[in-house]
Amino acid sequence: YQALQSGVDAQRAQLRIAQGARLPEVALSANAWEAHGNHTGGPISSWMPDSQIMLSASIPIFTGGTLRAQVQQQQARLDEMNDKLASLEQQVRWEVTHAYAELHAAQGKVDAARTGMRSADEAFRVERQKVAVGAGTVTDLLDAQAADLSAQTNFYQAQAGVRVTLTGAEFAAGILDRRPSNETADGVGP
Repeated sequence: YQALQSGVDAQRAQLRIAQGARLPEVALSANAWEAHGNHTGGPISSWMPDSQIMLSASIPIFTGGTLRAQVQQQQARLDEMNDKLASLEQQVRWEVTHAYAELHAAQGKVDAARTGMRSADEAFRVERQKVAVGAGTVTDLLDAQAADLSAQTNFYQAQAGVRVTLTGAEFAAGILDRRPSNETADGVGP
């Protein structure tokens, strides 16, 4: 995005240069010198100071349309780059919105997994008490324990999913850089 933004800025400068070529050009120069007023070899006292000031203006009146064409070409390039920039901004906005929606969904999975884990914990506790008083079977206890462990696994997987989704959201928002921290700009490690 930043590279494209820099390109747009550079293209604006190119457009201003092309537009400036159509403007009048004004130049001012001044010269002063001592000159012989008498070319017959008279004494130095007869020398006369001389000076010159010149002001010139140049206005491109007829250039065969080349200056106008250059301005139009630079304007077209700028318009194209602005369109690309707007498209990229829209894409980034969509990616950020989508990433945060995924983060919200992942957080919902954590909440559901937490509720499931609490239920499985309670069911396992009840089955242990049943077995302790002789009212339950070992099979029911093992099933409740397996369900409890499965619920814990689901909870931790959901938490890991939130972390992965959060990282994706941070990347989409431009908070994280795509390259690993030990990688240089040319893609090669230290």
